[in-house]
Amino acid sequence: MSSVSSDRRRLGVCVLGLGEMGQIHAQNLAKIAGVDLFVASCRPHVAEDVACRLFASFFTSYADALACDEVDAVVIATQPKDHPKMIMDAAHAGKHIFSEKPLGYDPAVIWESLVAVEGAKVRLVAGFMRRFDPGYANARARVDQGELGHSVLLKCNSGDAEYPEKYQRDLGFNSMLLDLGVHDIDLARWLLKSEVKRVYACCDALVYPNLKAMGDSDLALLILEMDSGAKAMIHLSRALGYGYNVTSELVCSRGSLGIGVLEETPVTTCLNGQWSRDICPTFAERFRTAFAEEMVAFVNYIRDGEYHPGLAFGEDGWKATIVAEALVASWKSGLPVDVTY
Repeated sequence: MSSVSSDRRRLGVCVLGLGEMGQIHAQNLAKIAGVDLFVASCRPHVAEDVACRLFASFFTSYADALACDEVDAVVIATQPKDHPKMIMDAAHAGKHIFSEKPLGYDPAVIWESLVAVEGAKVRLVAGFMRRFDPGYANARARVDQGELGHSVLLKCNSGDAEYPEKYQRDLGFNSMLLDLGVHDIDLARWLLKSEVKRVYACCDALVYPNLKAMGDSDLALLILEMDSGAKAMIHLSRALGYGYNVTSELVCSRGSLGIGVLEETPVTTCLNGQWSRDICPTFAERFRTAFAEEMVAFVNYIRDGEYHPGLAFGEDGWKATIVAEALVASWKSGLPVDVTY
């Protein structure tokens, strides 16, 4: 992981929300030279525990964190439904912002938060960490170089071993599309270098049938048609059973790229006439490097204006949710849906 040189000015960064993602970001920020780390949680014991482990200052109120003059930027890792308000509050407080994806569930409300960011003249980065994964970053660089000709098709697999408990609190909307799906929507826009113009979605709940009555699914098959003519085929799952899988194939006019791996460690076991490898259990292991590089890029961008080609911005998050909303409409209607930005 690259780091920030110690001769640059210090940057106060506060992580708002200390669930799984918030703690991952806090741990990575603690390793970056020149960052003064703050953490905030509405659960005082969690805020204090994380602060002690990472030698950070802590707040038990998000409002207090935003009012602190020593905090220059915030990392928003609260529940997704709260992201737009948190972005607006941070912008009004004059703080630069990194927000986890999705930026929200309602494109109109997300747009209001982007207007607040623009009015406050602060910077907003959206958390699409797959852009910082070495495999996906390499693929984008080779697309830019034109090595394989023009892009034709992106095939994506994205899935968890089982339906994550953390989504139970938000049942009642299609989290498969609005939360998980935005990752692959962003990849399609980024790798194919084109906007989505039409979508089709087929979803079901075959492993967790109770999800049907709750507006959710454990299986989704998606087709995205791009303005360029390229297509994306996406398989989403909350019930793979064997582990975590985010892999893709980018098919181009002169060749193709296989992107991503399943294994957590590069070790093959040969025993009793069989060979095997382990599989990443969760996203935290699969994207450990990506999360670390993403925070370095955010710090460098906020403090020094350094642009990293993996950075995603507010408009990227807004467009991803618009496409996800179109996919929900397609699933409910059973018909293709045009995307309007």
